[in-house]
Amino acid sequence: MTRILGLMSLLLGTSLVSAEPIQWPVAEGGNDHWYEAIDINDGVTRAEANSHALSLGGYLVTLTSSQEDAWVYNNVDGYDRWIGAYQDTNAPDYSEPAGGWRWENGEAWDYTNWSNGLDNNDVSQPEEEFAHYCCSGAWNDIYNASYAGNLTRKNVLVEWDSYTPVPEPTTLLLVLMALFGTPLRRAVYHSG
Repeated sequence: MTRILGLMSLLLGTSLVSAEPIQWPVAEGGNDHWYEAIDINDGVTRAEANSHALSLGGYLVTLTSSQEDAWVYNNVDGYDRWIGAYQDTNAPDYSEPAGGWRWENGEAWDYTNWSNGLDNNDVSQPEEEFAHYCCSGAWNDIYNASYAGNLTRKNVLVEWDSYTPVPEPTTLLLVLMALFGTPLRRAVYHSG
């Protein structure tokens, strides 16, 4: 049994290491939502980032106030990550460069933080219909696929309205040892 616990310790200690989401508490002026910056290999397209966020039970981050925007950027490693903003080209208010912007989760589009104060859609790149963090916490619009090597820096910024943290591997190991280790030690001690 000791070998099994040692093997579990080795496996748990190396295979489940990852960053944990952090919460912006109401006590600090927040919304009690959870946020996590996730790196996936060398980068992902916007569609892949959105799918990954949804698969985790969250969504690409929505930044609906200057306070949330600043907190997320400063506390969750926001640099050069996909956010949940997209330009709906079928919307009645769609126009270039700045019309039709929406949040993936349906929250109201009342706040923006575009680099240089505006959606800087390059007229030579009309497909720039997705947003990411860029220049010192400001946003930039960009398109879904890779161009000029820029895709490799785009990773995922996930938000959850509520989140149940998963125990760290060492915590899980201690629980397993408490459940199985102590009775085994007693059994060995009494049998000898």
